[in-house]
Amino acid sequence: MTSHILMLLLATGVFFNHTSSRSRNSLQEAAKKPDSKQDSRKDRPKTVRLPKWLKQLIHELEVGNNENPPERVIRYKYRKEFVYLIEAGCCDQFSRLYDTNHKLVCLTGGFTGGGDGKCPDFFTERKDKKIIWEQKRERR
Repeated sequence: MTSHILMLLLATGVFFNHTSSRSRNSLQEAAKKPDSKQDSRKDRPKTVRLPKWLKQLIHELEVGNNENPPERVIRYKYRKEFVYLIEAGCCDQFSRLYDTNHKLVCLTGGFTGGGDGKCPDFFTERKDKKIIWEQKRERR
């Protein structure tokens, strides 16, 4: 019984007061200091890298004189890649879905809601919604 207690005391560092408390304190202090190797980017808001064509489109929408500009530009993950939905702003128009290379994937919505039929699973399979741009001006 005594040997078990002695081993427990040794394991917890009771008999190594100065060394153990110093090393414990230095470990506690080290834990409080930010690790220079730690990636500080995880604390920053995530920025989305946009394709050049999409940056240009957004610029044109912001400064242009469009009668009915799109409501929003939304990025999704669809079929294992990023796609960009240029959401129609009005009146049973088609919304356009592009891949990152500006290739038209399909049209969604429209009068029937079925688009052009090229991606009927888009609304059930899309993931990771990220609004890239929203209309800020009033409609005419």
